[in-house]
Amino acid sequence: MNIFCSQPTITQVHSVKYLGILIDSKLTWTSHLENLGKKVGSAASVLFKLQPFADVHLLRIVHFSLVYSHLIYGILNWATPNWSSIADLIKVNNRAIRSLLKVSRRERIPLRDLFYSARILQIKDIYNYELATYMYKIYHNIFPDYITNGFNTSVTTKIRETRQTSKLTYGIPLAKTLNERRQTSFRGPTI
Repeated sequence: MNIFCSQPTITQVHSVKYLGILIDSKLTWTSHLENLGKKVGSAASVLFKLQPFADVHLLRIVHFSLVYSHLIYGILNWATPNWSSIADLIKVNNRAIRSLLKVSRRERIPLRDLFYSARILQIKDIYNYELATYMYKIYHNIFPDYITNGFNTSVTTKIRETRQTSKLTYGIPLAKTLNERRQTSFRGPTI
């Protein structure tokens, strides 16, 4: 399909990179997740190669600069569709954590314990943290109105006088499909 705008022809492409995020034509985020997996995988190999020369503190700094910065950027967009699409990315991130802590794959240590000892959040926890921060900013009117208008708000008043006499709450929108339940406007108020 070709679109004409003034003189040049706009051709349809599979994906386009905009502000560091690869957006594909169907908004499934697969091209961005593949690219992100390659970045995290190469960072995991850097961490593995640095193991003999660096202590855990230095490896943690390298992890935050090479892995965590890529994971946190735009996570509210690309992690929204479903967790099964980012399963490969989670595996690569787990490999990076094992390299950071100098733990081999043969050692049977639960991943939650590894992340806890490294004081680093897992991808799902990063998503929940960013979503909570996003809702905090909406609740305290830090965002402009055009962003906060997407949420159903209601003021609840209580009979007895308390500190939360008139509390602003966000209603959970009616979600008919699973895809609607994955949206930020649905997940935000539930967190």
